[in-house]
This record gives sequence, structure tokens and C-alpha cells, in this order.
Amino acid sequence: MKMGVTEPEELEMLKKYAPDLFVGTMGQLLYVGANQLRPPHHANTLFNAGWHLDLLEIFPGNIEHHRRGPLFRNIILGDVRTAPIADNRYDIVMWWHGIEHIPKQDAEMALANLERWAADLVVLGCPNGDSPQGPEYGNDAEIHQWSVYPGDLESFGYEVEAYECVGRRHLLAWKHL
Repeated sequence: MKMGVTEPEELEMLKKYAPDLFVGTMGQLLYVGANQLRPPHHANTLFNAGWHLDLLEIFPGNIEHHRRGPLFRNIILGDVRTAPIADNRYDIVMWWHGIEHIPKQDAEMALANLERWAADLVVLGCPNGDSPQGPEYGNDAEIHQWSVYPGDLESFGYEVEAYECVGRRHLLAWKHL
């Protein structure tokens, strides 16, 4: 596990392990989940790199918050497990700090959806191991439902890098389709 990674170094890891996010012709990217407490992780960088970003978000209050900003072209109210998004609609799907918010038994279904929606790549970020979190700002979707470990994501065919950033353990996972 890489220790003491800064947020800019986390971005460099993304560039190393998921270079498709930063090179070549930018296209359509689905960003899954963005709360209103902090800017969506790396979304500004992706927007500035030329990606057309759409947002899939389950909590209506988050949607209203992000409609006021310039990042997301389309915002879809829906659940990653059931949203009616067309197959191969996006070049890349990025779910940054989200898989821990659904029950573990739903992970396979959710990841299968992400992989159907993406033509090229799925990128995930999440806490590594135990990371309790309850509801925030009245949003029960913020509750961490399970502790994700590298082997969990590897069992779904993802490559995984574990690291520590800002004193917390994280996982970066990616799967080329």
C-alpha cells in the first residue's frame, strides 16, 4: 500500500492507472454520485480536460445543488442499481466513493450496470476497509453499508491499487472493457 499520498498524487495515480481519463479525444463520461458537502472528486479536472460530464445521483438535494454549477451537462435522478441508461452510452463511467454506500449483495448488479453503460473503462474509488459513516444532511444514501477490501473488487475483475491519502485508506480500481 502506498502511504501518505496527497490529493495531487492521487490524481497522478489516476493518470497512471486510468490514462484514458486524460489522453486522446475526450467524449462522454458518466460520473456516479456527487454530494453537496465537497466538490466531486476529480470532476473539475475531467471537465477541464474536455469531458462531457453527466451525473447520476440518487438524492434530489444533491441534484439541485449541482444544477447550479457548470460541471454536469445532464443530471439524472436515479439509483446505480436500477437507472435506465442505454448500453455503451458513455466512454467511461466513474464511481468515486460510492460502492460502499450500497449493500454488499448489490455490488455485483451495480458494477454490471456500470460496465454495460461504459464502452471503454470503469473507474472506482472507495475507502479501503472499515470506514463508518452515517447519514449526512438528511441523506441516508451517505451511509456506508459495507467495508470494501481489495479482494472484493478484484473478485469482480478490477485491478486495484491501495493507498493512504489525507490520513485515510483508499482504493483505486479500474477495469478496461
